[in-house]
Amino acid sequence: VWQASRQALKYGIFRTTQSFLDALITVLLVSSLAVALDGRIYAIVAITLLFGLIAARSLYVDRRILWEVSKSSSKMALRFGIPVLPHAIGGIAVLASDRIILAKLVDLSAAGIYMASLQIAMLISLLTSSINKAYAPALMSYLSTGKVDKDSTIVKLTYSYFLVLFVFSLIYSYFAVIYFPVILGDGYTLTYDVLMFQAIGCAFGGMYYTVTNYLFYYKKTGLLSKTTVIAANFSIVLNYVFISAYSLRGAAIAFMLTQFIFFVLTWRQATKVRRMPWFGAKRIRNS
Repeated sequence: VWQASRQALKYGIFRTTQSFLDALITVLLVSSLAVALDGRIYAIVAITLLFGLIAARSLYVDRRILWEVSKSSSKMALRFGIPVLPHAIGGIAVLASDRIILAKLVDLSAAGIYMASLQIAMLISLLTSSINKAYAPALMSYLSTGKVDKDSTIVKLTYSYFLVLFVFSLIYSYFAVIYFPVILGDGYTLTYDVLMFQAIGCAFGGMYYTVTNYLFYYKKTGLLSKTTVIAANFSIVLNYVFISAYSLRGAAIAFMLTQFIFFVLTWRQATKVRRMPWFGAKRIRNS
């Protein structure tokens, strides 16, 4: 709600505080209270419940929670939400297939190393997700006007963002290999040719965010689910082929290619619901 109403300060304070307390409680539980890895689970559950209650109270105080049932609103929510279910399930398959296949074809140690490296790469995803949360409301506000005068500007900015993300992923992975082992200790090692592919994959994930906004705005979540299912199938095949050939590095390559396919397919679907001058052609007015 705060995003949609452009209350960036409230949203920023809420999310920053949530993230800070999540990290703090995790450290306290895992290290000080010695509850091992379970501490991370306890922290997630506790902070999610706490901030969920805070959010619910805020919605109630602002009178954004209405207790009467609206048939039209319920139908609209179901039409929007039900097609998203395959998208959610497919997303889990995409995220899980690499580590499962890696553990089967190589060993659990390789899967652990891969996941540790991926967590470092996914800091890029955290960054792009935050950027998209600020960008999406502005884009959707523009789309709601029905105007076309800024289409070319949006496309140029989007392409510039793509380029910056790609270059940043290369630079980030280079320095991460050098500095993260220093910060985390000698027992923690990163390999550039693994982290680089993972970082580029996360950059493609950030590009995906920018184009999926069109599908959400025009309520074409069914198209998004189809794309996710296709990407999930590609993920399984690519992981099997590349892990068999290149082991740990193959999993990273498969991850990058899967994210690229997911991005391109979603972009293709987005062009169907909102015609933008992505390739320099004059935009055709949407019906």
